[in-house]
Amino acid sequence: WNARTVGQALKKNPHAVVVPCHRVVRADRSLGGYFGGTDPCDPRMQAKIDLLRKEGVLFDESADGALRVQRTSMWHFPDRLDLNTVLLPGEDAAGDAHRSDEV
Repeated sequence: WNARTVGQALKKNPHAVVVPCHRVVRADRSLGGYFGGTDPCDPRMQAKIDLLRKEGVLFDESADGALRVQRTSMWHFPDRLDLNTVLLPGEDAAGDAHRSDEV
């Protein structure tokens, strides 16, 4: 997987805010929008900024006018994740999906 693949998957996320795609930021800590907008004045971007602020994310405004997430608000993963060990909701260790109405 790469950043572009993840971005395309999150763009089609039918469960935003439950699946928190709004928390994904660019490598330079600036905000992007899966809707194509990046202007902080865009209402969709403003909704993302407001949501992140409500979650306690702090921002810095850079010299170029871009809003960047403060480093203290970033989560850093110490190790590369082995994606073969990740279980998605409704999967068991064998990777078999289960219906949500199963008991």
